[in-house]
Amino acid sequence: MVFVMKLQILLGALLLSASPVFADDFVYIKCDSKTVRLTKDLRSNQFINREVDTDLMHFKIDSKNSQIMESRNGEWEEVKIDNGLVVVERANTTNGITMEWKVTFPVDPPGKYVANSLSLSDYLSQSAKGSGICKRIDETVYEKTMNQPN
Repeated sequence: MVFVMKLQILLGALLLSASPVFADDFVYIKCDSKTVRLTKDLRSNQFINREVDTDLMHFKIDSKNSQIMESRNGEWEEVKIDNGLVVVERANTTNGITMEWKVTFPVDPPGKYVANSLSLSDYLSQSAKGSGICKRIDETVYEKTMNQPN
């Protein structure tokens, strides 16, 4: 269960999408997402859980410095931005759980985002596939969502 919750938190922070409004070199985006997670017991080779989550996230994108900020946590995260495409790739191992994920989305024009992740422990694997649509918002909409719970 801890395995699933850690992945949800990490994916929630990373599950992005795009579409912009420019102000002071920033782009403001609202993304509606849907994520399907499958958890498999590696010992029995059986799927033991399927979850479907939806989320609404608000992002501030600084293309000049290649970073994004999700309004709920208010911290900048370095990303790759190439020809208007944001790419977030991460991999780490914590407490015996190895996680890898990748999220991509266009900044301008607004568009679809795609997110994929895989987490492995000694006994479980969890894969997640997310997708959604992002739309432009202005700075005031983003500011209203700052530090608000899910």
